[in-house]
Parts: sequence; structure tokens; C-alpha cells
Amino acid sequence: MKKNSYYDLAKQKYVEASLQMLDHFKSNVIEVHHIGSSSFASMDTREDIDILVILKSQNQVAELPDVLMAEGYEIVHSFSPYYSNETIVRGSFDDDSVNFIFMAHGEERKEEILDCKLSINSDESEFKKFIELKKQLNDLQLSREEYQLKKEALFYNIMSARGNRNVV
Repeated sequence: MKKNSYYDLAKQKYVEASLQMLDHFKSNVIEVHHIGSSSFASMDTREDIDILVILKSQNQVAELPDVLMAEGYEIVHSFSPYYSNETIVRGSFDDDSVNFIFMAHGEERKEEILDCKLSINSDESEFKKFIELKKQLNDLQLSREEYQLKKEALFYNIMSARGNRNVV
């Protein structure tokens, strides 16, 4: 798969944004992962940068909104139904939006998210299916809701093939 020009910039923004977040919460953060469309080297579209942040406990996740709003971040209430239990915040880094998805340590879904990313990144047929969904969304052939349903079905199929039946 061919690397796109936006990937290097997204990767740089991921590092910059992650370091800034770690500066605020370094004692609470266990892991940071670049996920979502901008994390695929072959994705040829400019997307928000999604970062999965794993914190030590659920209590720490619950305490984030007030602190982050004071730092200038926006709390995102409608992101993806899959992340309805997580705290999502958005910040701007130059002309790019960065979404931080905060999840407590021990959540099964972390592994599902990373497994799906690995599958899409390493399996060209899965990648092509994902690209086609993104294209249909960007070309307005699918509504956001239709896109989410089809993306969930794709991820369900990926996880089923890997022996895990939860949906990302």
C-alpha cells in the first residue's frame, strides 16, 4: 500500500498532541495510541487525528472534562456510538482537529480497537473495504449514520474472523 502525503503530518501532529496531553496527565496515562483514519499510511484523505488515551482508572476519566475545558479543549458529545461511555475531547493543532478518546485501563475494547487497526492496516482487502466506506461518506453517498452502521459491520466481521465478536 502506498503512503499518502498527509500521513507524515498526521503522525507529527499525533506526537505533538500526545506530548501536550502527557504534559497535563503524565502520572495518570498508561498508554497512548494513534487510531482512526489518519493512522493509516495509505489513507489518501485529510481526517481528524484520533488518539486513544488509556488512563489508570475510570475515576480519572470522569475527572477530565472540567480540567480539559479549562485548558481550552472542547468536550465532544456526539462522536461515535461505540465510544458513548468514553470521554472525548477535541483540540486544534494548527489547522487540524485532534480527538482524544479517554478510556480506563482494563477495557476490553482497547484490544478490539487496536486489533481492527492492525487488520485494516495489514490486510489489503479489509483496507479497500474501509477506503470504500470512507469514499462513500465523503462523496455523500452515505449519511453519517449509514456510514457508522456499515463501519460497525465491517469491524464486526474483522473481529469475528479473529474470534472476537464485539463491535468496534
